[in-house]
Amino acid sequence: MKGLAPIGIMAVAALTVGCATEPPRPTEEMTRARTLIEQAEQSGAQRYAAADLQEARDKLQQSDQAASKGNTRDAQWLATEASADAQLAAARASSGKADDASRQVDQDLATLRSQTVQGTASLPSQNVTPPPPPTAPSNSPSPQ
Repeated sequence: MKGLAPIGIMAVAALTVGCATEPPRPTEEMTRARTLIEQAEQSGAQRYAAADLQEARDKLQQSDQAASKGNTRDAQWLATEASADAQLAAARASSGKADDASRQVDQDLATLRSQTVQGTASLPSQNVTPPPPPTAPSNSPSPQ
């Protein structure tokens, strides 16, 4: 029985170490989040979705901190959330740009309409009398 005790202790120790091992640092998720944040910044998210972009940055930073502390599950979760926030910021930036373009087209159309109305009103009126209506041919024989 005394020979089995060291083996049992080693088995329990091996199981404890195996269970306590955290998954590896979520490098892939964190890299994806960084890339999406950079893309959102380049798409104009700072102008159109600053709060969403900042949220993505904050969650990526929290993810990095959690990974540094060995809490890779939280780090992975936060990196995934940072990616989603960055995608939302990029989508809102795209929508904001489309809204701006739509307003510009509406403004350009209003300007053209205004110019068209002014151009029509400023044309000189021509006092041209219409030509007389054609006369109907007569049925009487013409003098020869």
